[in-house]
Amino acid sequence: MPLLQGRSGRRGQPAPSSHPRQHAGTVSDELPPYQPPTHPLNEAARRAIDQIANNRNTRKFDRHLEKSTGLIRDAVGATNDRAYEAQERIKEIHTKVREKKIAQTAADEEAIEYAGQFIDEVARVTSELEASLRRNIDARAELQDEIAVLRAVQGEVLIVSQSWKPKPVVAKKRQAKRRQKMDSDDDEDENEGADEEQEDSEMVEADNNPPLRGVNNILEEARQTKAEEWSRMTMYEKYALNNDYITFKRAMHDAQNPDETKPLPHATAWFGPDGEPVLPKVGEAAGDDDEEELQITGGKLDTRCPLSMTELTEPYTSKRCKHSFQKDAILEFIRLWRPGAQGNRCMCPVVGCDKEIKKEDLYHDKILLRRIERQRAADQEDEGSSGAEEEEGTTMVEDHGTAPKTSPKTGVKRE
Repeated sequence: MPLLQGRSGRRGQPAPSSHPRQHAGTVSDELPPYQPPTHPLNEAARRAIDQIANNRNTRKFDRHLEKSTGLIRDAVGATNDRAYEAQERIKEIHTKVREKKIAQTAADEEAIEYAGQFIDEVARVTSELEASLRRNIDARAELQDEIAVLRAVQGEVLIVSQSWKPKPVVAKKRQAKRRQKMDSDDDEDENEGADEEQEDSEMVEADNNPPLRGVNNILEEARQTKAEEWSRMTMYEKYALNNDYITFKRAMHDAQNPDETKPLPHATAWFGPDGEPVLPKVGEAAGDDDEEELQITGGKLDTRCPLSMTELTEPYTSKRCKHSFQKDAILEFIRLWRPGAQGNRCMCPVVGCDKEIKKEDLYHDKILLRRIERQRAADQEDEGSSGAEEEEGTTMVEDHGTAPKTSPKTGVKRE
């Protein structure tokens, strides 16, 4: 416990010591005022900056952002799934009242009120999740820009060091004049002021170097430039073209429209004129239809892998061509495509597709998996209902005696 308190609860305070501090009144924690550098960084300092830029490891932070983005996507799908179920409950009550022409009961009214409140709450949570996702995208963009920022710092530090002109001759000349003054006679004292003025003028004339900027100033200015470039981009440019945001919109739309009757609106309709995101809640119109999305969502979904021809249980989709494969099949295909040369990429195995697929282009398509599971469940229900109808029809025929019966012992048909 004392160790934890020393790291968190008492951060910024000096560690306790068993020895009394000497001259306590003369110690100050204040830093001296900042002074700009008078000379450029030497070769060792430049190598240290190069090492920071070249060995910069942000994989842990990037994995954290990637995991957070996945959780946001799963959360928006799960919450809107529940909202859709609440909306269906409201429809069932209204249908029952309309068909049976009976008044709503107190329980029905309570269920409708609760479902409406739940849908509104899901809409609020969806808005918060969308804002969190945009913050993640901003952080990832800043993380990628940091590479260019460090390169800019490297370049300016190198240019300054190469263009800097030292002043050793002037320094030696000044020292020689000082020695002459010390050895001079007393009758030359009256000319001493004129000599000092001449020395100062020589120093000014020799110092033609531009004023130096500290590395911190260069770093902050480069970061500020990148931040301004990002802020000048439109919401469509920053988010609607981002794969993480596209996946988020697909997950939300798929949960709100599991029957696939409404296509996902075009990306240009995802943000309003004021830049605010357009987030329809369950039961609301989602905007104009997009022909391309209509073609994708229309018709029966193929649940087989085009590579292995097996059922998709772990679909991985390419960000480049949108084709989906079973994970093990596509990874094995990539491994065997060009062994030893380019073992992390291949041409898309779908006939007619000319896109190249890399391992990093593949992602676990949970939205497609949800659609596949819904279609399989629907197919099983259809098979169960049709099987029940066939069994009922067979039983009726046998009861009327119209089908010939076979003896279980001899196998001979009996009339």
